[in-house]
Amino acid sequence: MRQLRGGNAGLFKNGEYRSDTPNGCPRMIKLRAYGFQPAVTEQSTNKVFALGHLFEEWFAKENPGLKCEHEVRFGITDSVEFVGHVDFLNDDFLYELKSVTSKNTFREVFKKQKPKDQNLLQLMTYMVSLERDKGKLIYGSFVKTITYDMFEELSDDKFEEMCETLRPDDTIEFLVTIDEDGEFLCDGKRTDISVSDICEFWNVASEMIMDEDVPAKPEKLGEKNYFGPCHFCEMKNICASDYDSWDQF
Repeated sequence: MRQLRGGNAGLFKNGEYRSDTPNGCPRMIKLRAYGFQPAVTEQSTNKVFALGHLFEEWFAKENPGLKCEHEVRFGITDSVEFVGHVDFLNDDFLYELKSVTSKNTFREVFKKQKPKDQNLLQLMTYMVSLERDKGKLIYGSFVKTITYDMFEELSDDKFEEMCETLRPDDTIEFLVTIDEDGEFLCDGKRTDISVSDICEFWNVASEMIMDEDVPAKPEKLGEKNYFGPCHFCEMKNICASDYDSWDQF
């Protein structure tokens, strides 16, 4: 049984792939489904993960009574299953948390109050999976204290020392709901994403996972990301652009 992972949420809309991070890349989706793991070699990446866990721990203390790390698992087809974990939930909401150490992300999310597509899609995917119509996407910013640019300069010992007292500088939340037409709303405004779009993504991704061909890279589908779609991808050392057959991996 191959797995489509919740963290690899994406969108195939009007014949095109859409995401604003490498996580939803068709190639990454397929590589993860076949057991390839991201190569986390940079200390900065490990620090990003550590801050994410720190934010979740802080949130749990601030919101006692929430259920954390709820597994979501169901069969899409006979050969592919969906597997993911909701950060937190209660009877009213699902909660997806994201830590922010990038100044660019801070400007987009906190200053312009615009959540990242990939983060929205991940929460929306869990909402559809669990048949829930309300969720909250919550960002915790650390940029006033520590930024991604500082990670390379910080020793592990210094970083661990900072984490002992580190707390998010600021938080912002976006309320995601589903209306009676199956359309997603973010803070009361309709998005261009529907429940049927999420289900279509599951179907297309499942076919792609089982297909013998290598999916196209994001740039071939018109995707534009900061520094290009592959710059921050943890699969870039595995993924070769000249491969056209799955047997070559």
